[in-house]
Amino acid sequence: MPSEGLPPAPSDAALHEAGYTAPASNDRIGQFDTGHYQPVPWQQTGIASVYARRFHTRLTANGEHFDNNKLTAAHPLLKFGTLVLVTRLSNGRNVVVRINDRGPYSNGRVIDLSAAAARELRMNILSVTRVTIEVVTQWFVR
Repeated sequence: MPSEGLPPAPSDAALHEAGYTAPASNDRIGQFDTGHYQPVPWQQTGIASVYARRFHTRLTANGEHFDNNKLTAAHPLLKFGTLVLVTRLSNGRNVVVRINDRGPYSNGRVIDLSAAAARELRMNILSVTRVTIEVVTQWFVR
């Protein structure tokens, strides 16, 4: 059941009807190219935080080992494998990350980012920042 105030994520069928397709296998997650990825009509604004270093190599909720050097993130509701465009509101920098874990578990936070994603946003890994999250694609779901 979705949390209060959080819009539902679009279904795979809605993405297909809207003409969104999976990017070519040689596209690099994290390099936003509007020719390959286009956000779908689902957006969330809130506070982003960075995973603590102690979680590096631990298992994520989807069963893979967390790697702070990969462009991944935790979100409470989006499907594992969903690609989201995270834009830092204070400087306009953005990064595409893959959802592979659940969280964050701190009040008011909407996404936990890996250190690699935080670096792309020029974010201090010990701080939080306001971001907008847009679903790019849900085609990579296990």
